[in-house]
Amino acid sequence: MIKYKRVMIPVFAVIATLIIALSAFKEKEPAKEQVEGKIVFAPTYFHFTGSPGQEQDVTKWAQISADEYTDTYANCNKPNDGCRLRTDSTQMISGIIRPKSVEVNVVGTHLNPKTSTASGVTAVGNQNP
Repeated sequence: MIKYKRVMIPVFAVIATLIIALSAFKEKEPAKEQVEGKIVFAPTYFHFTGSPGQEQDVTKWAQISADEYTDTYANCNKPNDGCRLRTDSTQMISGIIRPKSVEVNVVGTHLNPKTSTASGVTAVGNQNP
């Protein structure tokens, strides 16, 4: 019985150490919050880098910070043409985070991004060129 105790204590110590070490290297999950039983991923912000008429092309949207969205692009409050958007739905294209989809309203020759449950876009701002 004494021999087993001498062996078991170090074995349990090694197992505990491995569990702690492995949990430290566990991949972290994306930021998310719980809302009424649903998991909602943190919003991602984008600025339009294309030319008017390219608003539906997700590769023409560059990721920006929440502060840039609010401060730098605060003047994106005009009637037409994409400028900024906030979305809960993104994708990776060639290693760059892009909106999953950008739906638009057609107003004359303008393509104005719109909020949409299907696309995940929750806020938009326009700015005439």
